[in-house]
Amino acid sequence: MSMMSDVIVVGGGLHGMSAALYIARRGKRVLVLEKDRIAAHASSYSAGGVRTLGRHPAEIPLAVESIAMWHRIADLVGDDCGFQEVGQVKVAENDAELQTLHKDLRAQIVEQNNSLKRVEDQLGLVREATDRNTLEQQELLVDLKAMGTKVNVVAAVAIGLLAISLMVNLALYMHIQRVLP
Repeated sequence: MSMMSDVIVVGGGLHGMSAALYIARRGKRVLVLEKDRIAAHASSYSAGGVRTLGRHPAEIPLAVESIAMWHRIADLVGDDCGFQEVGQVKVAENDAELQTLHKDLRAQIVEQNNSLKRVEDQLGLVREATDRNTLEQQELLVDLKAMGTKVNVVAAVAIGLLAISLMVNLALYMHIQRVLP
């Protein structure tokens, strides 16, 4: 067995193994060095990054993406790795912890409302831009119709002149036929 590798990853935890997987998928030979067992320490307790309960609001989108990736893990590594999505419970063991949970929950609700407000503001800007584009398209359509009307008038005049020219030429031809035997 050859010990040649393109990349050496130090640490066989969640981050090290993820890095090794993605590097190997790009065609590189990877050697993972781990002092103990793969995923033996913090990685075995991390729940794969899928916990949303009690997380800082900024981490929740990452956890949601992690959940989606775990649902597709078999496509990535050929095995479901035993992943099962189950509920989460946070328990207060006394009144002080209950008050802390309430305070944290209120703070999360405020942050989520602020995030929703920012998203709504962005959507408002998108709607305004879309409305402006729609108005500009409508104005362009009106201009094109006006131009089309002008082109139609010019075409009608040109056809009229062509018809007159044809009649004059026909009259001249007939006159020439009578005058010159």
